[in-house]
Parts: sequence; C-alpha cells; structure tokens
Amino acid sequence: MRLNFDFLAAADAHFGRVKTIDELLAEIANPIDIWEVKPEYLTVTDGKVSAWTGKLGRQFVQANAARRPTYTANGLRMGNEAMDAPEAFMSLAGAQIGPAPALAIATRIRLPPAALTQDLHYLWAGSAPVLRLTYRYTNSNNYLRANILGAANSLDVDLPAGQDTIGAVLVADGPAFSLHLPGGATASFAAAGNADFTNLFLGSGTGQLPR
Repeated sequence: MRLNFDFLAAADAHFGRVKTIDELLAEIANPIDIWEVKPEYLTVTDGKVSAWTGKLGRQFVQANAARRPTYTANGLRMGNEAMDAPEAFMSLAGAQIGPAPALAIATRIRLPPAALTQDLHYLWAGSAPVLRLTYRYTNSNNYLRANILGAANSLDVDLPAGQDTIGAVLVADGPAFSLHLPGGATASFAAAGNADFTNLFLGSGTGQLPR
C-alpha cells in the first residue's frame, strides 16, 4: 500500500510521536507517583499484597493481613473471590498529599460481570474531608460518583451499560472539580474549597470493591 500526501512542510518538521508514560510523568511538576500492577512493584506476603510501590518510590501499604488485596492476572483484587463483599484496602504511606490546590488523579479499574450490577464499589478515598470516587449502580443505571469535600456533594458521570473496564480522571483546579471519562463524558462541580488529602485509601473496608 502506498500513501501520498499533497502538502509542503519545512525540512525539519515532523509529525511527532506518542510519548511513553515515563516521559509524560517526567513533564508533570511535583508528581505524586504512578502505580502499575506488575510483579516487580508488588510486595507479596503469604500470598497477599502488603505493599504496592510506585515508579517514584511512594507506597500503598496494608499491615493487616486480613485486609490485604490479592494479586491476580486481572490486577489487584480488592474484593473477595466472588466480588460480592469487601475484603481489602491499602493506604498511602509516608507523607500525605495534604492541601492540593491543583491535582489530577487518573484511575483504571476492572469489574467482573457479577459486580457490575452491585452498588457502591469504592475506588479511592480521602476521609477528612471526604473526597472519594465510587462506582454506583442504582435504578438499573451504572455511573461513577465523586464526592467532593463532603458526602452530600456529588459529581456523577454515566457509564455505558455493561462496561467492565473503566478509566477516569478527577481534576481539581482550586475549588473547581471535574470528572472525565474516555470518550468525552465529563461533569463539573464548584466546591467551597480546595482538595485536601490528609490521607488516601484504595478500596474500603465498608463497601464493595473493584479490582
């Protein structure tokens, strides 16, 4: 196959290239970290994950053996094997994020079919003030909900029915919060203040959990 392009360009022009995740991370000012579910980043103790280390060295940890996630071919399983009950969560170790006037959190999860019609899967959360992202299923509708600086402040974005792999980015720009999904779906919320993570958890001990 041959492609012909009818245009002129400067001799030193180029079409660019797709940057690697490491290159993109290097361009972010003061990044927290990026965590990939690969064996080299996981500390497995008695068959459970006790620490998850990011590329920059930050860790999510769990000292309680009964609350540690399981590493599977699909990633970190935060619920039980049937995915019908919570089982695990991890917390950010070391210095916490704290006040964050500008912040973006990108998340990717996978839900097994049985979990798609169960309500309230906690993805991540900060508890004081409440700032969290959850998968919801109510009235036969599935969507992501971000609670912004309080449980009563909800930011919802609908998901296609049956979508089991979900990516989302929560952006905080001062008191302006927005939740973005691949494909263009987005929602915005004007909060009373800026993001403040006095702690950060993956999963939860009180709700259903994704993997």
